[in-house]
Amino acid sequence: MNRLLLLLSLSACSSGFNGETIDGDETARLLPREVGVFVSEASANIDAAALETILPGTHKRVRTEGFGLDVDMQARRLVDPDGRERIFTLHASQGLVVERDREHRRLAEWAVYDEGKLPGSANPRDVAFASDGSLWITRYAETSLLVLARDGKRSTVDLAAFADDDGRPDMSAIAVVGDTAYVALRRLEKGFGTTKNDSLVVAIDTRTRTPRLFVTLPAKTPADKFKIRNNQLWISCIGGPVSTPPDENAALVRIDLAAATAKKAFDAKAAGGFVTAFELADETLGYAIVGSFESSDNPTSVVRFDPSRGVRLDAEPWARTSGYSLWDLGLLPQSGLLLVADRSKDAPGLRILSTRDGARLGHLATRLEPVEFFFLRSPDA
Repeated sequence: MNRLLLLLSLSACSSGFNGETIDGDETARLLPREVGVFVSEASANIDAAALETILPGTHKRVRTEGFGLDVDMQARRLVDPDGRERIFTLHASQGLVVERDREHRRLAEWAVYDEGKLPGSANPRDVAFASDGSLWITRYAETSLLVLARDGKRSTVDLAAFADDDGRPDMSAIAVVGDTAYVALRRLEKGFGTTKNDSLVVAIDTRTRTPRLFVTLPAKTPADKFKIRNNQLWISCIGGPVSTPPDENAALVRIDLAAATAKKAFDAKAAGGFVTAFELADETLGYAIVGSFESSDNPTSVVRFDPSRGVRLDAEPWARTSGYSLWDLGLLPQSGLLLVADRSKDAPGLRILSTRDGARLGHLATRLEPVEFFFLRSPDA
């Protein structure tokens, strides 16, 4: 589809809303009343994607499928400098960033590919707000990061100086702390080849737009999301190509912003594989999904670990599935709940586990296989 046809198709549906509403979803009864979830879903088998929300307060469920949702779609919840919740979906093949409300209605959208290029040439992976309200967008397939001012004016930050021998830096995650944007660069060979190059984090002054090398990561292939905790950035690095067993290139990495250091906090040997998603309860307790390709059934597991010592806390995982089925997790520490996105084709949804012993307490079914999710809260919570 050429660019003109794409824009015409999007304009025809950009204000539409095909959400299916289900009142008082009883399957959400284990969630605290003030908590809901926003789930992005995709099924490669049927080339389809969906969004589902269980709203806080009422636990009403809203489901949206159909045109305009991307199988390779990121979803983010941010708080802007004015203190407002903002929800975005990033559409790789369409080259779009879409702002939505909690029930998936489109509030705004931006084409983030460069003029004269195909939509998929940008491949947006992550977003963050700077203190001036501008939206910073990493573009995996470009050499420059895109910045959208409050009025929609576009500008870029050139990261070509940090590219590897294929000419691209392969930017993924971004986080803005103070007036500095931190951007993870995978620096993989074209087509997700080998990991002979070091992965990096660059720091960009959001006022002068000047990038500089911040740290060289001790592991490779950083994911699309940072977590920020106590002036530290945490990111999972899955290591070498996914067709090979994980090695020393895979680890959960802790980046100390004050000291400008990056260290492995939970490596592949201790984890028993590569960390694909994680949550930190405190300085000595974390939860992770660990993947492994060392056996033919491609298992994924939920494990507890101590990030201060880099060790697993239990001999056996809390959950284990074949087929690389577990993809994301979220923690509700005050309620003692850990939610895990399970893409098992016979029963896709969010598992609800007890943080005390890993006991399975319930299951929130989803229409398609869940990819990632985040929590929503009542305004007065």
